[in-house]
Amino acid sequence: LISGAYIGMEIGAGTSRKHDFVGLAVAPIVTRDVPGRYFVLHTPDLGSLDYGTPLFYRRLQVGEVVSYELAADGHSLTVRVFVNAPYDHFVTPETRFWHASGIDMSLSANGLSVQTQSALSILIGGVAFATPPASAEQPPADAETGFTLFSDRAQAFRPARGDPQTYELVLTQSVRGLTRGAPVEFRGFPVGEVTDMRSDVDAKTFEFYARVIVNIYPEMFGANMPVADLRTEAGLAARHQRLDTLIARGLRAQLRSGSMLTGAMYVALDFFPDAAPETIDWSENPVRIPVVPGEFEAIEASITRIIKKLDKVPVEAIGNDLAKALVDLRHT
Repeated sequence: LISGAYIGMEIGAGTSRKHDFVGLAVAPIVTRDVPGRYFVLHTPDLGSLDYGTPLFYRRLQVGEVVSYELAADGHSLTVRVFVNAPYDHFVTPETRFWHASGIDMSLSANGLSVQTQSALSILIGGVAFATPPASAEQPPADAETGFTLFSDRAQAFRPARGDPQTYELVLTQSVRGLTRGAPVEFRGFPVGEVTDMRSDVDAKTFEFYARVIVNIYPEMFGANMPVADLRTEAGLAARHQRLDTLIARGLRAQLRSGSMLTGAMYVALDFFPDAAPETIDWSENPVRIPVVPGEFEAIEASITRIIKKLDKVPVEAIGNDLAKALVDLRHT
């Protein structure tokens, strides 16, 4: 900005002479004599990353983003990062990379959690990486090894999931507070997420309802939960038998409040032994899981039943009989 345009150059390592060169559109972030290794990150969204964006390991800046390129299909991006030596030896095949841009805030039952890598990452963004403790003893990853760049640390260290099974929930109550990506939990343990929601109406009765599509990962129910291979007839039959048994035992989906402060909702799977009997129609696609009224709807229904019973109580007649009984008691 002060000296005007100029041409920069870096001394090469070759021995032959050359007089024709192709200039780079962006100056190299890392010079050739800096020890370290390059790695490749794949991400669907570049976020706030740019040339020179810092790379953090345990909140220590150990490298930077050197380039990025849009994939040929336009659906993802390839980001090249350089990790300075000796920190590049902490990158193993199981290392996880994630966006560390800005401030990561989360409100849960444990309170408010605020995380950031540094003041620099708040201003210009950043990338952080770490290795799970169980994989810390693995040898360092080779240069140019490809990794997935996750949106945050929670996504990066989320347990591995297999192929999801898609189901549908039909809710006649309000779904305000339920969003795409909301968790599906089984007794407090996450087992899936909401992938789509849309409103629908019965053309005959004009009854409005919400169709909620969820993805459920069977292996997240527990280590001993058998996972059926849906590509085979035996696997499909095992899946049918297992879900039919669970539904017969009272497995139902219910919309619950995840936070009274934010109004966020989630889908809960649990057993309701007193629920009305239901069967699965395996001809539907996706298969529909039966639901029970949400917590607030159940409380409202209980209050309504109590009010109806109170309305049937002959309060006036009881009062007249009580007054007559008191008069008789005085005479006695």
